[in-house]
Amino acid sequence: MAKLSRRARRLLGVPAGFGAALAVAPLLLTGALDQVEVATLDARLALRGERPLDPRVVVIALDDEAFRALGWPVLRSVWAHAVDVAAKHGAKAAAFDVMFFEDRDEGEDALFAAKAKACDCVVFPSQWRQEGAKVLVDHPIEVLRTASASRAHVQLDNSLDGVFRAAPMSLTVEGERYPALAAALAQVAGERVPVVDGTAWIAWRGNAPRGASLMDLIAADAALASGQAPDLDLDALFKGSIVLFGQTAKSVGDRGAVPYSSDAPLVLAHANLLDNLLNDRLTSPPGRGVALALALVLALLVGLCATAFRAALGTGLAAGVLACAWAGATLAFAETELWLPLAAPTLAAALAYGAGSVLNVAVRDADERRLRQAFERYVAPHILDKVLQSSESVDIRGHKRQLTLLFSDIKGYTTLSNTLQPDQIVELLCGYLDAMVEIILSHDGTVDKIMGDGIMAFFGDPLPQKDHALRCIKAALDMQRAVGRMGEKWVERGLSPLQVRIGIATGEVFVGSIGSRQHQEYTAIGRPVNLAARLEGKAPPGGVLISKETFELVKDEVVTREVRGLDLKGYSGGYDAWLVLGLAGADLPPLQPEQRGAARLPFFSDVVLEVHGVDLAARSHDVSPGGMFIVCDGVPPPGTPVRLRARLARSGEAPVSVQMDAVITHVRHGKVGGSGAGAMFTTVYADDAASIRALLDGVIGGDAFEDARVQPADGARGKLSYALDTGPLAPVEDE
Repeated sequence: MAKLSRRARRLLGVPAGFGAALAVAPLLLTGALDQVEVATLDARLALRGERPLDPRVVVIALDDEAFRALGWPVLRSVWAHAVDVAAKHGAKAAAFDVMFFEDRDEGEDALFAAKAKACDCVVFPSQWRQEGAKVLVDHPIEVLRTASASRAHVQLDNSLDGVFRAAPMSLTVEGERYPALAAALAQVAGERVPVVDGTAWIAWRGNAPRGASLMDLIAADAALASGQAPDLDLDALFKGSIVLFGQTAKSVGDRGAVPYSSDAPLVLAHANLLDNLLNDRLTSPPGRGVALALALVLALLVGLCATAFRAALGTGLAAGVLACAWAGATLAFAETELWLPLAAPTLAAALAYGAGSVLNVAVRDADERRLRQAFERYVAPHILDKVLQSSESVDIRGHKRQLTLLFSDIKGYTTLSNTLQPDQIVELLCGYLDAMVEIILSHDGTVDKIMGDGIMAFFGDPLPQKDHALRCIKAALDMQRAVGRMGEKWVERGLSPLQVRIGIATGEVFVGSIGSRQHQEYTAIGRPVNLAARLEGKAPPGGVLISKETFELVKDEVVTREVRGLDLKGYSGGYDAWLVLGLAGADLPPLQPEQRGAARLPFFSDVVLEVHGVDLAARSHDVSPGGMFIVCDGVPPPGTPVRLRARLARSGEAPVSVQMDAVITHVRHGKVGGSGAGAMFTTVYADDAASIRALLDGVIGGDAFEDARVQPADGARGKLSYALDTGPLAPVEDE
């Protein structure tokens, strides 16, 4: 698989989203998802919870109590009485969800019709039924049909999933139009009814409308007739109401599955439809085009979540997108009865997430294999893991970046290799290289290449590191310490002491996989690479020499000594570098024994110790090419950078002012009558270096000084001559 950029990987969610939407489209357009969609509507209803119906809607129920008391069928004189009570107490209209298809007692039928006719607001509906391919209509008995205030039908629709949630708004038979029972009842009550063509989908409110049992109604009317206070306030119940008389007794039938219940009296469907018509809050299924558009949008979003982010975050965001879609659809239905599609968008989102994840894994696995092949030889395992887990793309083809580079080699390796057998050289070299590479990797460096005894490494790639320069120097110091320990073992085997030179430079380089089609290496190319190699050649054995750019990045954290005027190829006029002495605040490496012995010449003179801009009066105790021991009150702690100023004068000559930058290396309390401190020179300016050399030459020659009392040590002349040639005041020479 060809390598994709990070941006291209993130956009893999786009084809995944389009593909998912295309896969869902046939299911959506053929209606295969319709049942799933109404299931999502039921889920929204459940999340929203039941809501109260319009208080004008009242249901008078033939419940189990009334059924036991009145029997079945209920006498029509009882229904006539109920109609009379409702009308007397202010009902605007009434309708029966009870069928009266057969003549009973002629007197009772006439009484029932007369009461309904007197109100002129009672609706007796017809019922449609199917016998084979034939549709038949059952009408109320003729006297009730004549007394009815409107034609109506009681048909409900559960054809989709067996749940009654819709009703045809009108049916036509023999040229006559029959509106739905709820619509006819609202019109009879004088209410304005929205015009709806075809089937009306009920925005179901709940299963507990206002109302009373038929028995409670009869009992309350009887109580009023006898002058007693009824338990049921009939005026409050019926005034301004629109009444539905229906059967709720389980033994009567006329029940079915409705939202919120798998077995409920169907008069509740008419009550909910009436509520919708009175408040213009019918709902309707979303159109196919709308569903497909939303499916595409959601699939694209979820697909991008799967491919643009890491697995855990992408999964969380995808779940969040779906949760927001469901929450928005639920809120829209709860507040406005707007039915937004969820089945197709949810399915498309799931497919998009799956497809995006598969594509992401395929590309990620290919990238991981490529990155492992590119880096497993160069970086520590934990860094490789971070590279593979990083949200940032690592372009192994190449990129520019500021790095710090390290070159090291063993002093005298050629001579050593000529005196040992090949197997001995391999044994020693492998042990040395294993230790050095382990140190570099422990500081999160990248080993570029090993060239015999030489090592090239860099810091700051493949993962960016803000402190790449400091990491590199810490690695170099650890390498020198490890070399010191290894050198002792070499001496024990009769070999020369092991000494390593290290050069470090910082700058912008081109880093990437470079080479031929047959062989490539992940390496760095650029001017800083050459500079680091040349500084390594100029570094003293056991020393770490760094470039100006590196020094600027670490000068507050590393103690250094400036080395000026190095003769480097490509740098006319000399190159100024810095010799690393140690980390600020840490113990600094001591002078070599021969340098330390040669340097300690007793010398007493007044010195000004400048610490953070404050001058302290001090006295020198001894001096060397590498530093000075001073005595004063309140000496600063080790690691403190200071400046030393003194006036030196030889007999018969004018005093010369000199200054040296230094760092406090150690403090001794109670030394020679006060607190003492060793100050190691870090920068000695050219003119001052000449003055100090003249001073030390005078000490060796025994000259007297006007402002100083000199006490030469035995054998100091030869030692100091050596120190002048090898110490910090001497230029760094090629090996």
